[in-house]
Amino acid sequence: MGLTRYSFGTRLFDFILKLITDASAPEKRYVVDACNAALQELVANAPRESFRKSDRRLVRAPVAIVLDVTEGSATLANVAPWAAWMVGCTVAIGGKNYRFRSQTALNGEFCGNTGAATAATVYQDALALDPDQVNVLEPVIVDDAYPLAPIPTEHYAWYLDREWWRARPWDYGDAGARPGLAGGVSASGLPSCYLVHTEHAGAGIPDLRYLRLRPLPAGKTSVSWESQIAFATWAEADVTAPSGDGLLPLGIPLGWEEYILLPIAKQRLVHILRQDLAATPNSTNIQHILDTVYAEYSQALMALERMKPQLDGSAEIRVEY
Repeated sequence: MGLTRYSFGTRLFDFILKLITDASAPEKRYVVDACNAALQELVANAPRESFRKSDRRLVRAPVAIVLDVTEGSATLANVAPWAAWMVGCTVAIGGKNYRFRSQTALNGEFCGNTGAATAATVYQDALALDPDQVNVLEPVIVDDAYPLAPIPTEHYAWYLDREWWRARPWDYGDAGARPGLAGGVSASGLPSCYLVHTEHAGAGIPDLRYLRLRPLPAGKTSVSWESQIAFATWAEADVTAPSGDGLLPLGIPLGWEEYILLPIAKQRLVHILRQDLAATPNSTNIQHILDTVYAEYSQALMALERMKPQLDGSAEIRVEY
């Protein structure tokens, strides 16, 4: 079955005792920190195709709603109909675009007139990413038909609209209405590009990450993609007790737990213990161990680099005209 979290932690505890023979009790926090740092480093350096999962989401057609708004306030009331997927999505109210931070709040102050049962339209342009989705991998596909163009910021969506540029030059501070827009509301249609957007949710609340579509989806469609994923964070109990989550397999493919993950974890542990090691006697033997650990760590990183398919020159694609 391979190593479990507990057996992997046991190896690191034994490693500590080789370095600090007079340690009264191997530090649990050091070991679990080294394990979590090693998992993060593995994901960061491994081929993006190594740790991935597929995702497919329904994108709903625009929904007409009513809500109570107050001029100069982000607070909302009586939003109807409401659905959980609307959080993070664009809501057009009175010719201006806002985003739902929650059922009772916009992402900024409402700039129109105070009113009850004010008409609005919700566009499902934001698809919430799961917490373990580190990177969205290309291609992002619409309706299994065509890929979306990745853009770094929403500002690029304006530049991608070539018809707009052909029709009329535009620059910062230009108050002219963009063709096809109504009172400043972003154009809607079949999505052609996307970006990954992080929304700060407030103090003490984890930031929310979205795959955001542009233009705003004008009808029902679907979007599919694959993501590079991160490993779940380990707890102290995982590496100290052969029960519960401590019995979970590491989930590292291709035997990387021995050849790659363990050397990385040892190097992370050496980094954490550097102050304790400086005061340890028998420095010659310790230095030999540290040199060996660093050599194995370097070999592990080189192995990860060789696994990246884009570095393999054995295949060549040519296009002839």
